Amino acid sequence: MCPHIFNPKKRDALNNPERHKDFPVEEILRQRKISPPRIALDLGAGTGFFSKALAPLMAAPGLLYAADISPEMIQYMKAECCPHLPQLHPLLLTDHRIPCKDAEIDLIIMVNVFHELPHPQESLRECKRVLHPTGDILISDWRPDAGPGGPPREDRISHTEVEAICEEAGLSPRFHSNDFPHAYLVHCSH
Repeated sequence: MCPHIFNPKKRDALNNPERHKDFPVEEILRQRKISPPRIALDLGAGTGFFSKALAPLMAAPGLLYAADISPEMIQYMKAECCPHLPQLHPLLLTDHRIPCKDAEIDLIIMVNVFHELPHPQESLRECKRVLHPTGDILISDWRPDAGPGGPPREDRISHTEVEAICEEAGLSPRFHSNDFPHAYLVHCSH
């Protein structure tokens, strides 16, 4: 896989409200019967768009890590999101290492970032390390057959490939859906 890395200069596109159609956080948590997490991680958070949607669904007081590899995105979240969301803590990632404790996270979301991972199996092993034994991982990314917008078609990865990589990393895919306009959803656990 040759990752297509998102250009932080195009960050305004990440705040488009239409993106909720591809990852309706509240509806997904309800359908998948995921309890409100105490500690969650938005991996590849970008501008914190989906972090903002997840924050009110968390168990109080809640701790929400918003992790990204882009220093520009981290600064943006600190300036634009943190003043309104005290539970949000932006984290700058270096390679695939997540600066969290073992088994600390109840829920990990990865929205439209899987195709950008240079070493997805290593990243998923790291997710498994920080995931609580009863925790959940929700991976959503662009369907290869989806229309215009998003990454180039040659950079997209199918849900079956994601599920295989999850299994190689020691995770158990429990569910997948293609019911979204441009994306699929893969739900994994330990």
